[in-house]
Amino acid sequence: MKISNTITDSTCSLNNGLRLAESRLLSPNLTARTLGSLGEEYVAQWLQTLGWQIVDRNWSTRYGELDIVALDQRNCLVFVEVKTRRTTQFGRPEEAVAPNKQIHLKHAASLWLMKQHNNRNIRHQNIRFDVAAVSVCSNDTHPTVSIKLIQGAF
Repeated sequence: MKISNTITDSTCSLNNGLRLAESRLLSPNLTARTLGSLGEEYVAQWLQTLGWQIVDRNWSTRYGELDIVALDQRNCLVFVEVKTRRTTQFGRPEEAVAPNKQIHLKHAASLWLMKQHNNRNIRHQNIRFDVAAVSVCSNDTHPTVSIKLIQGAF
């Protein structure tokens, strides 16, 4: 995975939506699906605190799902793949976005651009694919949620 710019944030200022998403992520008995959904919600809230505009979420195609489509502060249209993990036993979250997954995401993004872009009149300068790796550590005395945003990941 190519890394052009990485932002790591474990101490971001929490707005109410972000606080709620974080507290739910730290619940001990979440299914993998619920953990993933809450991770996506957390990242969407976090991106908004950075000034990003969320354009679409959970857009499904035969190639897979686009977790988050957003406009960043520089008017770049960004397709964000979110991976959330409680442990690194099976690798870091960002490692789950393998080359095959990247191909599927690019196909899904192409379809989104053809079907959704024209309907929404979205003005953007460029297109980028980012990976947001969410790590949840809830088994110690100081539970934490951290995000690593890999900009231009593929």
